[in-house]
This record gives sequence, structure tokens and C-alpha cells, in this order.
Amino acid sequence: MVNGLKRLSVLKKIQRIFLFLNLASLLSLPAMAYGFQGPEQPPNPIVAYYLQEKEVLLREFSGGGDVLFNDSQGFNYQVFFPSEHPNLQKLIDNITIDLMKTRVGKQVCARILNQQPQLIESHLSVSPRAANIIAASCLWTSEQTQGMVFPSPEKVLNKLSIRPAGGQERLYMLVVTDAPHFPFDSWTDPFTNNTVLLVRKRPGTNDLNYGFLTQLIAHEMAIYFDSRYWPGSPEWGQVVPNTLLESNFRGASKRPLYTALANPLISNVFAFMRAFQVERSMVNELAAKGEIYLAPEYRYSTSKYPFLEKTCDHSCLINYVTSEARNLLPLSLPLVAFAPHYRNRKLKDMVEGVDGPSRDSTAQAFQLLAQWAPEYIQDSLNGDFLSHLLKIPDDPVAAEKREEANIVFDLLLLPKDLESLVRLSQDTESGPTANRFELFRFMSSPVLSGFNVRLSGGPRPRIRGGNGHLPEIRAWDKFYFGDLNRFRRQ
Repeated sequence: MVNGLKRLSVLKKIQRIFLFLNLASLLSLPAMAYGFQGPEQPPNPIVAYYLQEKEVLLREFSGGGDVLFNDSQGFNYQVFFPSEHPNLQKLIDNITIDLMKTRVGKQVCARILNQQPQLIESHLSVSPRAANIIAASCLWTSEQTQGMVFPSPEKVLNKLSIRPAGGQERLYMLVVTDAPHFPFDSWTDPFTNNTVLLVRKRPGTNDLNYGFLTQLIAHEMAIYFDSRYWPGSPEWGQVVPNTLLESNFRGASKRPLYTALANPLISNVFAFMRAFQVERSMVNELAAKGEIYLAPEYRYSTSKYPFLEKTCDHSCLINYVTSEARNLLPLSLPLVAFAPHYRNRKLKDMVEGVDGPSRDSTAQAFQLLAQWAPEYIQDSLNGDFLSHLLKIPDDPVAAEKREEANIVFDLLLLPKDLESLVRLSQDTESGPTANRFELFRFMSSPVLSGFNVRLSGGPRPRIRGGNGHLPEIRAWDKFYFGDLNRFRRQ
């Protein structure tokens, strides 16, 4: 009987080998950036089979979703919820378990979540089973260095719920669309604490793959624990590395500094840069181990994202932030609506006469900050960030307010705040080279902790890269709203 079992075991192993070989002949995946012989070589059969198994859970999300949105051009947005699709929760669990095996993931688990399954489940939106697996695998070792992760006491891990009836636990939702353009890959809804992963599935484009979803979840994890988003807030100074900012700016210079850094177009670019670096670190580590596969179009291009290069100096960073902040202009209204710190600081500056290049511009800016932005927030309480964004082209009044907001930011608020940051940055670079404080490098360097989790609501989106000719947000803007550049400064 024992010999028969051994023979059966051997036969099964042989069958698996043939299955691996058959799968390898069917798969036409190019080689990973790590671990394979060359850029055109297929993955080895065992890795190919392993990766194919990870993709199986994605099959059911090609059909109808639990909720369906249509945009003004007739394209579909299918929303899938974990409560209705257990495989979605399983997918989130598997990806998060993978991410928490990385060096950064283990530090987040040990230093921020204190290896506690309940905290892991609540803040990473995983099942109890996955939370226990993660907690068991992130035991503290002497090899771990602090790096970008700052230790946090358990008591600071409290999520502020803006909507009174909303819970604190995170929930992931998957949105599959056939629209040719959408400005964001993912974001967290500030009212519900729901994190939306948006993928495009249409002829010629299929983001519905395990590698891309791993990138999105890594990015949202970095955003969630980002501790450099609210300069000047009570939580900011609790993170020791952040105090370097205050030590370089004293007295009157802090006020324009905090206001400019809170500009939602600027702050979202900095947040994206910080989270993108965390994402790349985690994802590249998984790719190097053969845990995921990244197609060439999903790899981290330094031509698209020059701040990833070590050779990107302070001037390079200033140019990137300026360029990307201007690319966010079409979304000025929704982003400023969810930036109460900026609105309060800017309005106070206006009332006290700190600003005021022209009476008309100041009046328009005041109306945007004091009226239109709060109205946008109030309207959003009746829906969510996605549905509200999609209905703007169909609403002439909302479209007009959006256009006016773009103009105010383009001609007044964005250039003034960028100019202020560049000037303040130059003031701190006047000393010896060894002592220079590079503001743009500081704000684009990631620091993760449990502090600011209370304020980690969105949208703070993952900005989709352009196609090399027209940035994705501009393409989306032109596709849905027409060419509005005639209203803007060239």
C-alpha cells in the first residue's frame, strides 16, 4: 500500500511537470525585469504556473458589477464589492499578504500595526485569516532598520470618520471601466473610508491583472500611512523626521510655507511622489522574487517619473512638481473641496490682506474657497467621489463652476503658492552646500507612521501616467469637457 502511494505521488509530480511545460508554451509573457535570462525570454515554467494561478481570481470581474455607472459619453463603470464577491476579498488578502512580506511591509506591520491582528484587519482591509497570517510573518528581527517607517503607539491609530454614520474600517472596491481615459488609478473616499481600485478593460488595454492591482494596493497603503501630508497639524510634529521642517523655517516664514504646502494641487503631487517610491520599493521586491509579473507598460519608467532617478536634483524636483501640479488643474474644484486646511488658511490670508494681486481675482478665489468648494462637499455627501465626478459633464452649472475653479487656480492660486515655495526653498539654500535644506526633496521623501491616519482620507489619488505626448488627466479633460485651454494662460 505504501509503495502504491509513493508511485501515485511520483506520477502526480510528473503530471505537474507536464502541466507546467504546457502552460509555459501557452503563455507569451515577456521576461520579468528581474530573475530571467533576457527581456524576451518567457518565465520559467514553475513561475509561469504560479503566476497564472494568481490571475484566476480575476476572471469573475469581467462580467456585470454590483453597481453600474455610466459617464456622459456612454462608457460603463462596473463596481464590485467584497461582500458580494468573496473572491475579491480573497484577492485583496493575497495581494496584501504578499506586500507585507517585503521589508517595508514587515516594518509597517511591526512598527505601526504592532503585529496585532485586529489592527491589521481594520487598517489593511483584510479578512481575520489574512490578518493572522500577516501578524505571524512580521516578527521583529534585528536586521530591520527604521528606514522610512516611524514607530507609532497603538493609541494614535484612530480613523476619523467624516460621515457621522460611517465606520472606521477600510473597504476596498474594484471598479472596471471601458472608458478610454480616466485621471486616477485609485483613491480613498473621504466620507466612507472606501478605497477604490479603478482598472481599464477595453480593446488594447487590460489593467485587470494581479501585478497592476498589487501596485495600486501598495500605493494606497503608502497613502494611508503617509505622515507628511498635513504640515502644521498637531500630528505632524509627533513624527521626529518631520521636525526638520520647523527647524529650517521659523517665525513669519511658517505661515506662507504651510499655506503653500497645503495647496491641493501641490500637496497631491508630493503625496503621489512619496507613495510612488514606497510602492516601487515593495513591488520591485516582489517582482525580484518572482511573486508577481509586471508587463513593460507597468514598470517604473524614469522618463515618465524622473524623480525616481538619484540624479534628479532639487531643480529637477521643482520642475516635476510644477509640471504635475499644472496637469491637475482640470480637477481643481474636487481637490480643493477636500482640502479644508488650505481653504481655511487661504481665506484667512485674504481677509487679513496677505494676498490680493487684483480685486477681481481675489473675489473669484474667495467665492471658490468660501462657497463652491463647501457646496461640492455637501453634494458629495449624497453620493461618492466617483459618481459625483462622472456627472459633472452632464450638469452645466457644475461644469461652469469647475471651469471657473480651474481658471482661479491656473492664474492665481497655483502660481502664487509655487512661487512662494521656490522662494522659501532658495532662502534655505543660501548657506554652505553641506547645510542646505532642500524643501522639495524633503516633501517628496516618504515617511510612514500611524500619526495622521486619523486624517488620511482622500481623495489623494494615484495619478495615472501619460502616454508620453498628452498627460492622462489632460486627455480625460479634453475628451469629456472639450478644449478649455483657450481660457488659460499659455
